[in-house]
Amino acid sequence: MGVLSKPPLRQDPLVSGRRWVVGLLIGFSLLAWAGTIHWGMQMGSMRSHAHPMGAAFFLVIWGVMQAAMMFPSVLFMAIAFVTISQRQPGPHLLRTAAFLFGYLGIWVLTGGVAYPVWLGLQAVMSRSPETARGIGAAILVLAGLYQVSPLKYRCLSHCRSPLSYFIQHPVGRSPVYGLRLGLHHGAFCVGCCWALMSVLFAVGLMNLAWMGLLTLAIFIEKTHRHGHRIGQWIGVALIGLGLLLFVGPPMVRQFLTGMSGM
Repeated sequence: MGVLSKPPLRQDPLVSGRRWVVGLLIGFSLLAWAGTIHWGMQMGSMRSHAHPMGAAFFLVIWGVMQAAMMFPSVLFMAIAFVTISQRQPGPHLLRTAAFLFGYLGIWVLTGGVAYPVWLGLQAVMSRSPETARGIGAAILVLAGLYQVSPLKYRCLSHCRSPLSYFIQHPVGRSPVYGLRLGLHHGAFCVGCCWALMSVLFAVGLMNLAWMGLLTLAIFIEKTHRHGHRIGQWIGVALIGLGLLLFVGPPMVRQFLTGMSGM
C-alpha cells in the first residue's frame, strides 16, 4: 500500500496574531528593562542625582520606564484587541501597533507633569533632605489613600475587563480607531496606576528594586482574580510606611529611609 501523505497543517491566523502581539510586547518590555537597568546602574537614584537632566533626556528615560513597567500588564488587553481586530477586514497588525502606540503615548505624555515635579523634589533635596523625606512620606500616604478610593476601583475595573471594554468601544477598520482606543485605554490606565507610579518620586525615580515591586503590583492588580483587594492591601501598606516615616521612632525612620532609598 502507498503511504498517504498528510496535508500540511495550516496555522490558525487568530493564533498567529496573538503570538505576534505577545512576542512584540515581551520583546519591547525586555528591551525597555535592559535600558532602564543600564541607566539605573549608571546613575543610581535620579532623586539623588547631583545635576538635573534636560527635559528631552528625561522624557526619553521616562518613556522607556513606562514601557518596561506597563507593557506586561497591558498584555491581555492587547491580546483581546488583536483577536477582535483580526475578525474585521483591513490591516489588523497595523491597527494593533497603533493601539499600543497610543497606549504608550499617553504614558509618555505624563512625563510632562513628572519632569517639573522631579525638578522640584531635586531642589528641595539639595536644600533640606529632611523636608524632602517628609514630602516623600506624604506621597506614600496619598498614594495609599488613592489605592483604596472609589475612583481607583472604577479605573481598575476598566483595565481588568478587556472584552467588556471592546464591547463598549468597538474596534474600527482604520488604524486611526486603534490609535484612538489606545489613547482612551491609556488614559484609564493612568487613572488606575498614577498613584503607584508616584511612589517612585518618594523612593527614587530609578530605584530598580521598587520599580520591580511596583511592576509586579500593577500586573497582579490587573490580572489576578482578587486584584482589587490586593491593590487595597498595597494601599494600606503604603499608608503605614508613610506614617512610620512621619511619626515613627528615629531608629525605625532611619531603617525605613535606608530600605526605601529615601
